[in-house]
Amino acid sequence: MFIRHIILEILRCVYWFPFRMVVQRLPLKTGYAMATFMAFIGSVFMEKRRHLTKKGFRIMFGGEVSEKDMKRNIRKTFENVFKNDIEVLWYPKLTPRLCDKIFTFEGLENLDKGLEQGRGVILLHGHFGNPHMIMPALGFKGYKLNQLGSRNPPEKINDPLMSISNWIRQKGYEIKLRYKEALPVKFIYTDKSMKAVIRCLRNNEVLAVAIDGREGSQWIEIDFLKQKALFSTGAMSFIIKMRPVVLPSFVIRQDDDTHKIVIHPPMDLNVTGDKEKDIRYNMESFFSLFEKHIFAYPFQYGDVFWFEERYFKV
Repeated sequence: MFIRHIILEILRCVYWFPFRMVVQRLPLKTGYAMATFMAFIGSVFMEKRRHLTKKGFRIMFGGEVSEKDMKRNIRKTFENVFKNDIEVLWYPKLTPRLCDKIFTFEGLENLDKGLEQGRGVILLHGHFGNPHMIMPALGFKGYKLNQLGSRNPPEKINDPLMSISNWIRQKGYEIKLRYKEALPVKFIYTDKSMKAVIRCLRNNEVLAVAIDGREGSQWIEIDFLKQKALFSTGAMSFIIKMRPVVLPSFVIRQDDDTHKIVIHPPMDLNVTGDKEKDIRYNMESFFSLFEKHIFAYPFQYGDVFWFEERYFKV
């Protein structure tokens, strides 16, 4: 176990230092090819994650999926994860001109119409495809975009022998955070006051919120992907209170590794005064739409099954 840990930390160090620098100098297609190869290796050696992915898809599709499609969805799940990681390393390379080539939009007029109402707009999304790509896609187009996020620094291992390991993990976290914060977006962190969130909506700006995160202390159980899933109610509670324009939004990776940003028409929020019922109704409404995208592109959300103990009631 100790030897395996050492090997993993060496690989982590290689990834964040020499590998990162090499990838940033390569053409995008070459980087994606490397990610595909890494995904193949990962799917072979990450046996537990491969098993959890297969188990999740079996439940999700009710057993009505061929072995060929199952293997394809598992393989492409790993590919999507590794491509997402590679794309983080490219954040410093992104420019408005490059973004015009790698992003297409469907429903962008819904965002423009939403802003015309002057109440602020929330782009409600999930961790689907590469959700972070919504930041450069809209930020470089000139929208005043805010991203609600959390900071989760790596937990330190209290062992003198692990000091180098702790340093590698912390440096990797700092690099990733620095790259994200350099994008044309303002981060509003959940560990701070919510005043910044209220301010950005009152200023009629755009706020991106991932509703399938795992922050908060209040939870609700929802039927999701043929299982019982647990979700935080904090974001929806805030939405009901503030009543901004809410646009379900999804980033869909295309076959050529460009990204389509899909922005749906405004949600017809249910606000009756019964907070508990309103939260349930509105969350079930969003997740019903979310499921349609997931069933169309299961491999762009398949890694959620890797964290079943946090996402699903098992």
